[in-house]
Amino acid sequence: MARAIAFAVEQPDDVDINAIVIRPTAQQF
Repeated sequence: MARAIAFAVEQPDDVDINAIVIRPTAQQF
């Protein structure tokens, strides 16, 4: 989660990030 936030914050001013979707890569049933 922190990596995604850092990625968004570190972008240049001319880059817009509208949404970040984080999903599990695997899920046990």
